[in-house]
Amino acid sequence: MNSFSYCTPTLLLCLFLSACGGGGGSSTTSATTTTGTSSQSSPVLQSIVIPDAYEYYKDQCASPSIQFVIPVDINKDNIQDFIVHYWCSQPLPWGREVTTPTPDALVAQISQPDGTYKVANEQVFGSKYYGLGGASRKFVRGDINGDGRDDFAFAMNWEDGRLATNPLTNATEPSVLMSQPDGGYRVQRLGARNWNHSVEIVKNANSRDVVFAGFVSGNQAFRFQNASFSDVSSEYTNQYSGSWASTFRAIPDVLSGITVQIAGAANHQLANVNNYALSEWGIVFLNKSNAIWNLLAEFWQKVDFTVNWISWQLTAGTNSVVTVDGQQYFGGAYTETCVMPPLSAGGSRLLVALMSAEKNKTTNTLIAGQTYSEQEAAPVNFYNFFEINDSGVIKKIASPIINEEIQSNFNFIDCKDINSDGLPDLVSYAFTRPGFNERVAEGGKPTIYLNNGKGQLVKVDISYLPVNTAGSELQSTMTDVNGDGNIDLLLFGSTAYAGGGDIKIYLLRTNIQLPK
Repeated sequence: MNSFSYCTPTLLLCLFLSACGGGGGSSTTSATTTTGTSSQSSPVLQSIVIPDAYEYYKDQCASPSIQFVIPVDINKDNIQDFIVHYWCSQPLPWGREVTTPTPDALVAQISQPDGTYKVANEQVFGSKYYGLGGASRKFVRGDINGDGRDDFAFAMNWEDGRLATNPLTNATEPSVLMSQPDGGYRVQRLGARNWNHSVEIVKNANSRDVVFAGFVSGNQAFRFQNASFSDVSSEYTNQYSGSWASTFRAIPDVLSGITVQIAGAANHQLANVNNYALSEWGIVFLNKSNAIWNLLAEFWQKVDFTVNWISWQLTAGTNSVVTVDGQQYFGGAYTETCVMPPLSAGGSRLLVALMSAEKNKTTNTLIAGQTYSEQEAAPVNFYNFFEINDSGVIKKIASPIINEEIQSNFNFIDCKDINSDGLPDLVSYAFTRPGFNERVAEGGKPTIYLNNGKGQLVKVDISYLPVNTAGSELQSTMTDVNGDGNIDLLLFGSTAYAGGGDIKIYLLRTNIQLPK
């Protein structure tokens, strides 16, 4: 298990709000729709508010975390529906020993002919109240069962503010949300309990594997074939896979889509040291040949030294200190990755790797062996880029980002074409955290780096887009909701607290563009 704490920013906000267990919002299942101004200068064609689905999680807790708002066209009307996952943090104070599951709830918001949305849990899940079995850290989508519809695999855990001295208290089975012949979805739990953090779908010639990685028992992999899952974990066990809990990513063949390589987080433990103490953080690229994973390339970030660490769960452990651009930071693990198409014609594909760290708020000089608290640190994130040549040559390249925003907190990224120009862009779904005075003016909006066609990703000004004015911590996602070719903006809370449970959809008139 890594002792670097992968903090859920949602929970940290509660330190400043103390009302995290307060009342919920409306239980209505209808949505209100308002049309944007008639002026063509308005970026918003239409705004839709999906009210807080309080009625469908209130028996679990009053103000849960909103982990995901997942777009998926369930009713086949060419309008995006949404599967929303809620889970409940432990009541304050954190750091108590708890062994019961993290309460959670799934809600299916289905588009209606009049442009509104309605909760349809009975139709989609077969039950009004439905859940995944705990907190979810990451998910991945893909057609696992071959029926032409997306399925969803979730890296599950019970990391909800409880004491983590015994890692198994944060562990639970992975979950897969599988599409059904009736058009609905059902949860299937797989394997053994783990403190799951990352997940990937691997495409084989005649099957799909769902691979989960965690901090307790390493990797678990399950092959869906002949209408059922079988355990193939042994096929993904190698000397490097023990660190994949941070992040790992399947790299597909360009033509067939079959997985040919895997890139995964890695670390080196200091020799002759009993406690958790690293010498390096890194990322490695592997190629499978004759059932053996072979090392293609490796890249490392040196650890300066180790410090004592009090996590957001108030659990004592250790953490690494690394130096980036002359500054000292806690952490340094790669926590998210994505595969990006070539930035320009004739270029190579890229692995984009997010390095997550934290900066001490009170001093720039950290001391080996000292004790530091996560509550006294601010998140910092760096993007690293690795070129994947078609011939198998992999190298780290200089960042193509212009005006990178590093002093923000985010867990999720998108490597996709945001403005429909055929070139990949990069989106950081950064949090707005009022309790920490972070990105308050952005009102939950993401950070967007658009491809300028010259091999560069340029931070674009989106201040003209609407903000979320709810009083909670805020986040976003971007997808084409109405199928008009324009990527739209969704704003919602990281918790349902103080209006954060409303999902605000802004249908955009045009795509976001770089200034001319």
